[in-house]
Amino acid sequence: MYFSVPHPLSSSFPLSSSSSSSAFSSSSFCAINFFRFNFPLFLLLLPIFALCQHSVRHSAASFVYSTDSDGSTNAAAAASAAADVGEEALSLDDETTAAAGRLRKTHPIELTIDSGSIRGEYLTIGANEFAVFKGIPYAAPPVGSLRFQMPEPPAKWRGVMNASQYPPMCAQRPRDRKVDPVKLYKIHVSEDCLYLNLFAPSQFTNDTYPVIVWVHGGRFQYGSSADYPQNAILNNFVSRKAIFVSINYRLGPMGFLSTGDSVLPGNLGLWDLMLSLKWVQINAHVFGGDPNNVMLVRLFHKVMLMSGTAVSPGAVRDTAINGTWQLDARLHCRSFNSSELLECFKKQLRDEILAFEPNADPDYDVFVPIVDGEDGLIPEDPETMAISRRKHPIMLGTTRDESALSMLLLNEKNVNMTDGLSVMVAEQLVDNLTQGFSGFTNHRLIREGAMHEYVWTRVDPSLKVAALNESILEMFSHFWFDSPTARLANYYSRQAVPVFLYSFDHVSENFETQRVFHGCDEMFLFQLERRFLETRKDRNWQLDKRVTELFAEMVVNFLKYDDPTPELGRFPFNWTSSTSSKLDFLSITDSPTMNVGFRWQAHVFWNKYVEHLDSVDVGNLQKIAYLDKQLGDYQLATWMLLFCSLFFFAILVGLACYCTRKETDEDEL
Repeated sequence: MYFSVPHPLSSSFPLSSSSSSSAFSSSSFCAINFFRFNFPLFLLLLPIFALCQHSVRHSAASFVYSTDSDGSTNAAAAASAAADVGEEALSLDDETTAAAGRLRKTHPIELTIDSGSIRGEYLTIGANEFAVFKGIPYAAPPVGSLRFQMPEPPAKWRGVMNASQYPPMCAQRPRDRKVDPVKLYKIHVSEDCLYLNLFAPSQFTNDTYPVIVWVHGGRFQYGSSADYPQNAILNNFVSRKAIFVSINYRLGPMGFLSTGDSVLPGNLGLWDLMLSLKWVQINAHVFGGDPNNVMLVRLFHKVMLMSGTAVSPGAVRDTAINGTWQLDARLHCRSFNSSELLECFKKQLRDEILAFEPNADPDYDVFVPIVDGEDGLIPEDPETMAISRRKHPIMLGTTRDESALSMLLLNEKNVNMTDGLSVMVAEQLVDNLTQGFSGFTNHRLIREGAMHEYVWTRVDPSLKVAALNESILEMFSHFWFDSPTARLANYYSRQAVPVFLYSFDHVSENFETQRVFHGCDEMFLFQLERRFLETRKDRNWQLDKRVTELFAEMVVNFLKYDDPTPELGRFPFNWTSSTSSKLDFLSITDSPTMNVGFRWQAHVFWNKYVEHLDSVDVGNLQKIAYLDKQLGDYQLATWMLLFCSLFFFAILVGLACYCTRKETDEDEL
């Protein structure tokens, strides 16, 4: 078992159906920080992603692959990579903790958990001391005979396991510039990756600390438990007397292949998370954690969703069977049944599997969570489950300009954004969005509605040149992020469940862009923004720091008290629970304020009007239109016949009168 560090995801919207891109779920900086213990787990997990869907991660990685061809780990390379990463991560952490004191290692700490003894380390920031454990196995390595199998608990070990280095990130495809615009880490990758990291206060004699389980985003394709700076975790969460746990889980085809039967039922990545949550329940008390107060659902107790929900487009698929059999053909397995396919896959090189690109819509990932039936984790359609299942307190929201980076990436596709989008290009983007989503039935009606909403009503000579830029940005943000978030908040608030809805609106004066793009909420929560401004260290960070402190305090309060702004917090504002009629939300800036009507345009258009359009029975309309046309033709023919009859009748009457008069005249003569 060996260890090391990494970073996450991105994507842009395609200009045409042939452009390569991945869906938002989604993710994504779609931090999924929640989870139900049994079938409703997906409600939190997706991410959605979603899901967490089209998302642009603002941190990245240049990969250092160091595994044997069969997916097993090269120990020396892993240890070396881990050491390199540890030093780099520590230096980055130091940079952002100068004001509070440097992050320093002091001395080791040994504890005994369910599987055996582990050795972590005490770290200090200023006068504060923390206990940190990295790379704790929560499952047996999913390699060899366990490859593509359900996760199993780790074997117990003798002696003391070193738990002071980050684990390798789970196997995933190398990320291109769109996914990894900033290279911050050298990352080790392995299939032996089912580990978690735990950060706790230094004193843990009582089982009183609430537990935050943080599942990284990345659309179930990218990311790692080590995506987040440990100094930010310690300063923003652990210093507030909470335990923070980050988890690795299998991604992409390694975690979400499915043949649709018992041989390979799918959702292995979700089953990994389930096992990690059991680990938390069993071992939380060892670190002073309260197993009855975990920011998760069902077996756990709370939900937090950032820029992604289970009902986001593409977060959950009905099946992954087609993609799995396409991969079988790509690997030349020529399997006749699921068992042969599985045996062939177990023998394939990891990189060959990860290199596979299925013949599917480039905007939607193929290997994601699926509806896996009554005995699975996702027994029903996400929308149905979101409406019908029992709810728990939830905190969720989006950033003000979710899709801003996707719009910027259009510049790289020869789309002139400086002079503003042309009507033709804007119409093409609307067409791609509405025609490409398989969840719609009446694509043409919805396309026309979206054209009217986001293009035709925005074309006005008095408007700015960039008016269509803004409108298309809104469309992407509304479709992928805002409307699913508003819809889920609406479902929850109808059941009188505490719903704390937010819009992250803080515009940092240290950013060249004035956009609050996808992931900004997570960037400030984990103080990631400074990593992108290394040449601008002289800037004033006070407002940014205040936003981070406010946001982190509210998250921990929500975990502890089911209320982000309890009276004892003495906040100058009160974050009240949202109602379905108003969708009340908190605008998060350095001076937060409550507002009503969260993304109201998105909510009304996509969740109400489009839902209505999609429910129209177009088949009957066409039949009625045909019958109406036939009836119209019949009515026209009837009126023409009547007219002709009257015309000829008038002629006959005239002739009769004429003849009668002529006979009278002749008699008189």
